[in-house]
Amino acid sequence: MKWRGLVLGLPVGVACALFPVVGQDSDAPSDAASPIHESGSGNYDFAFPDTEAFNDLMPSNEPVSLDVSLQVDADPSILDADDRLRMRLENAIETGNLEELAKFVDMDVGAAFKRRILLTMGEIYGSEGSHSRQIGVYEKFVVEFPDDPEVPRVFLNLGRLYREMGATSMALAKFYNVLNVAINVANGDINDYQDLSHRAQLEIAETHFSIGEYETAARFFKRLLRMKLTDEDMQNVSFKYSYAVYLTGDYKEAAIGLKAFVHAYPDGVLSPEARYLLADSHLRMNESRQAMIETLNLLKNKTNDKGTARETWLYWKKRTGNQIANLFYHESNFMDALAIYQAMADLSDEPDWRWPVLYQIGLCFEKLLMKPKAVETYRVLVESREDVSEAVLNNRTLSAITEMANWRMRMLESELSMEQDLRNILNNS
Repeated sequence: MKWRGLVLGLPVGVACALFPVVGQDSDAPSDAASPIHESGSGNYDFAFPDTEAFNDLMPSNEPVSLDVSLQVDADPSILDADDRLRMRLENAIETGNLEELAKFVDMDVGAAFKRRILLTMGEIYGSEGSHSRQIGVYEKFVVEFPDDPEVPRVFLNLGRLYREMGATSMALAKFYNVLNVAINVANGDINDYQDLSHRAQLEIAETHFSIGEYETAARFFKRLLRMKLTDEDMQNVSFKYSYAVYLTGDYKEAAIGLKAFVHAYPDGVLSPEARYLLADSHLRMNESRQAMIETLNLLKNKTNDKGTARETWLYWKKRTGNQIANLFYHESNFMDALAIYQAMADLSDEPDWRWPVLYQIGLCFEKLLMKPKAVETYRVLVESREDVSEAVLNNRTLSAITEMANWRMRMLESELSMEQDLRNILNNS
């Protein structure tokens, strides 16, 4: 009986107070202990005395807790070696004590504990960024527990780790292992198998994409488009498929896919980059007008001007506008370049962005022989110096831009004055 071990650990006086001495008349009165209650089954239930009566029996004045469970837990001498080992293992697993767990990796502690030890160590090494040790632990796990339900997910983690370390061949092998073992360990759960299979195929496609094998990546991404994926995965796969096709040089197919993507996910996190690729695809197919339209659509999109996605959208707006407008300018397509520059000017009021754009707008007006408009633009730029800090004025690049704008403004004003004088002479003659 469990209570016998407890009694042996108590002082004699306490034990006698709690239980009658063998052979003693159970009906004898006792000042210290409550009576024994006979149960209907012939066994006995023992009622502990109140705390004061119990403490009066103790030789010291320190009160003693009557919580028997705490007394048992605090006394390791009543536990056998196996119990102590289990407690030590549980504590190491719960606290994530790597040094302690490592001592048991090669010991015979039973399959259940060995499984938990390896998985726990893998998670800890991952959180610490120790990828080589994490790989070692996971490789040991799949060898010792080949039929474990966690094996497919461990293979997925191994594939990602190998890819991150640059071992793409090993990474691909692990992802294919997921496809090979998932159906055997999914325990008949078809949804679980499908999820693991889709995840592995997505990782295979991502791996081919990461090493520049875009045709192979596009083939895998296209296959995934026919599968039932989560909305987040479908958005990622749709974008990556069109991006991979774009990188193969098939700009027509890429433009079709990117246009469909932008229509399906107009405000998605990948939408601004997709719009950039769409504009660039049209440009590479010599469809300048369509490229300008897509660029203006991106620049004038105000949906994500606030919130966490704002910086992402702003980056792609600036990059797209700058690239397309500058190309148009150098190709002497000043009208389309002007339209894009004017849309770009509103993206930011910061001098390091706005002043160069205003200068380009002025140049476009000059090229289009719209001299009064050019003078007006340069004047806005020159007068902007009055509202900025000393640090901005001391910036060599920005200072040079305003000086050039001022010079061009004076030159154009002189030209306009001379032209006006000439017209007056001609009209009076």
